[in-house]
Amino acid sequence: MKVVLYALRKGSGKEAKISVAWEVDEGYWDGSGAEIARVKEALPLGIALALRDGLNAMWGSTGGEGDGQESIERDGGNEHSRRGDGDDGKRHGQWAMESDAGKEHSRRRDGHDGKRHGQRAMESDGGNEHSWRGDGDDGKRHGQRAMESDAGKERMWKEEVERVLRLCAERDGVLEGMAAELNGMEVMGGSGGKEVGTEPLADIHTVSGDEARSDRTKIRRARLARLAEAVREAAPALAGRALLREEAMQLLPRLLPAELAEESLAALQLASLAGTVRLTAAVAPEPHARPPLRGLRAWAERLRSARLPGLATPASPRRARPELRCRRCGSGSEALRRTPCAACGRQACAYCAACLTMGRSRECGLLVIGAPAGLPAPRQAAAPADRETLSRRWGLSPAQAAAAGKALTFLAERLTFDAPAASSTPSALPYEFPATSNSHASFALPDASTSPASFAQPDDSNSHASFALPNVSTSPASFALPDASTSPAPLIPSPAGASATTSPNDRSFLLWAVTGAGKTEMIFPLLAFVISRGGRALVATPRKDVVLELAPRLAKAFPDATPVVLYGGSEQRWETGALTLATTHQLFRFQEAFDLVLIDELDAFPYHNDPMLHHAAEKCRRLLGVTVYLSATPPSRMQREVTRGKLPCARVPVRYHGHPLPVPGRVTVPRLADLLKRRQLPSKLLKQLRISSRRGAQLFLFVPFIKQVESLVSLLRRYADQLGLPPETIAGTSSKDGERTDKVTDFRSGKIRALVTTTILERGITIPKSDVYVFDSDHAMFDASSLVQMAGRAGRSAADPGGVVRFVAPLWTNSQRDAVRQIRTMNSLAAREGYLKFPN
Repeated sequence: MKVVLYALRKGSGKEAKISVAWEVDEGYWDGSGAEIARVKEALPLGIALALRDGLNAMWGSTGGEGDGQESIERDGGNEHSRRGDGDDGKRHGQWAMESDAGKEHSRRRDGHDGKRHGQRAMESDGGNEHSWRGDGDDGKRHGQRAMESDAGKERMWKEEVERVLRLCAERDGVLEGMAAELNGMEVMGGSGGKEVGTEPLADIHTVSGDEARSDRTKIRRARLARLAEAVREAAPALAGRALLREEAMQLLPRLLPAELAEESLAALQLASLAGTVRLTAAVAPEPHARPPLRGLRAWAERLRSARLPGLATPASPRRARPELRCRRCGSGSEALRRTPCAACGRQACAYCAACLTMGRSRECGLLVIGAPAGLPAPRQAAAPADRETLSRRWGLSPAQAAAAGKALTFLAERLTFDAPAASSTPSALPYEFPATSNSHASFALPDASTSPASFAQPDDSNSHASFALPNVSTSPASFALPDASTSPAPLIPSPAGASATTSPNDRSFLLWAVTGAGKTEMIFPLLAFVISRGGRALVATPRKDVVLELAPRLAKAFPDATPVVLYGGSEQRWETGALTLATTHQLFRFQEAFDLVLIDELDAFPYHNDPMLHHAAEKCRRLLGVTVYLSATPPSRMQREVTRGKLPCARVPVRYHGHPLPVPGRVTVPRLADLLKRRQLPSKLLKQLRISSRRGAQLFLFVPFIKQVESLVSLLRRYADQLGLPPETIAGTSSKDGERTDKVTDFRSGKIRALVTTTILERGITIPKSDVYVFDSDHAMFDASSLVQMAGRAGRSAADPGGVVRFVAPLWTNSQRDAVRQIRTMNSLAAREGYLKFPN
């Protein structure tokens, strides 16, 4: 998409902005006393953002005077800036600005085919200002006219914006390969976006407070007032969201009144001006690294820009453009593709192929990032509940209560902080742009005719009102300007004593619990801790079927905070609540939304080894929130961090019934492919299967490949009589089976006695009385984590704690040994801690 790029000036402060709905910005700044200059033509979003950030960086670094290190020369009180561009021996332009004892001159020469197009000069002396403009064509001078003081200042503002804009564009190379856009880029002056030269200069000036009360302005303000109220009410639903334009256009009509449903883009722009959302590109460059403040590199940077007597300052090389990156999934250039784009008109507009299934993120595509919700109200850290309290309230076993108590202590230490107090009275600071600031959050442009008391103030620190819109009908310009930077910097302040640059493990905790230990019950106290304090909690798991299984359990445990359940095709896609249950892919649509993020089964597909999903899980957590990982088989990297004391952890080495975990046994037989080819089962294997069947157990039979499922089902049905099972009770399923849900339901109900499957059912399903057989357990498809998970399907209930687990393979591999070692280690730990009720 294309957007409008414009710049504001008030006093000594300057800021560049973008707009997706220019009529909103016109009404917003009307009557604010700010001078506005905008680029005539709309620009592709990515280019406009790059130019905007460049303008703000150059103005902010020298108090609005430019970069100081990029093609600008300073000597005493004089300043010069020149730009030359040759084409077939022709010089297209030169800018010069000189100041001497209060006098200012601005000249511009442009030669083409021997014709002199114009010369301007403005001089001020003793408070008097004059302006002449000449235009020659074939030696003829067309005219000269005097300009009013305000008009002259406005023209200078327009020319400064254009000069700095071109300098920024050339320095960063943002328009490289787009000469037409650079040569045709014009800056328009005037508060209303009027183009210079199209009407008398006397009509181009800042709208005064009296003119702002015209009928047209009143109508526009009334419209903005209705839109502002609607945006204020929609703010909680947008908080913490990260939505593509198409997704935002689906959500906003649900939030806006019917009469404003068609003005979604205008609502987004107004919300952006008020700080409720941040508008950026879905694919954008990474921010430039800040120059070093000290050390050898800092001295080298200073020497590079220093001017030595008698030596010309070398031309600064063009700054290398930073690498593009998808702001939804974090993928870099390796995942980006470039295609012609009809939306922005470019021939090589980048899009992200990595997260394409969740929507197309484009370089010119809009990404709407909702500001985080208000911080929870500050409270004193409550003493973590003891084991007896946890056991009584949530029915936890001693091992579960000990682990939950340790996790609660971790939360209490990190989620208890001093939130910024809500001011009861508006600020009485002068309403001008700050002369030098890298953050524009303090900008405030009130209506000159109204009182500063019209600023909106939050009711309390737990509300969204800190991003609230003021009453546009009385003071539209009193909106506080948010930070113009597009960098993913947090929109909430860091409390005293907290650092946003600390190690991720400082806010991460691992609950390492054996399969069947009751991890779901252990997270209930953590969720209650956050929800009761006004925070938001997320439970994320890689797979949809686990989400559907957890949803009723969470709803029962928290009847007053019914969870919002999110997965592909969910009907609650746009709902917001204190408790959210989602698949990990849905986390792309959130950013800094949750105080507590619980990642269940972090070692499961597709979350395991997927950098995109890891990025999504990190960015959806509040800056000062906490992430709790739950796993029976954490990755080896996490295990090493736990061993070295770098990752806080609580282990639960025993199941709730107090029996040790079944240790896998070995059945040495030929490979499954050979068995299927010969259509025979070895007698030793047949004997084991018969024992399981006769004791009334249901059978999990895992195979490495989907293609082997139906073949093994057919072979087992041949032996149904010897196994003592009706042939119709033997079935198979996989990820490609359209009837998988029905078959799993029948397996749970007991209609199916033996189920052949793949790793799709290695977790998330509990059968009270079951035995496990893993065919080709020596295959590379089965690592130690998978083998531990599959073995964990047995012995989960107190009625049958001693289930049978057999690794069926010709070889004994390191993965199988490691799986057995992990299970025995947990059994030993449980015995040492005194958790085993029945050690034998």
